[in-house]
Amino acid sequence: MSPPTQRTVWLSVYWYGEGGNTYPYLKRGAKVFVRGSMRNNLYTDRTGQTRVDINVNAREVYLCGSATTVQPQQQAQPAAQQQAAPAPTYPQQQPQPAPIGGGDDDGLPF
Repeated sequence: MSPPTQRTVWLSVYWYGEGGNTYPYLKRGAKVFVRGSMRNNLYTDRTGQTRVDINVNAREVYLCGSATTVQPQQQAQPAAQQQAAPAPTYPQQQPQPAPIGGGDDDGLPF
């Protein structure tokens, strides 16, 4: 008996609405749960073979990975544009003069 083989099936998922909130966390190989309606489209590719395109109109999309494996992707920027933000500058405080008489309130004349 031969070992079972795994095949990857690619789906096109169309999600309208709040999909932008989840998009930064999605990457190749991420586990997601998608609920919606599915439609198959048959087409002929350039070589003349009949192919099936699977489309899902999603109503709900949930991330299934753990918090350590699901992290947002950072936008790739050219190295010249990746600069640290300048440190904030604060005005220097001038030392306050000591009150006249040394600030001793116990020696009041009245």
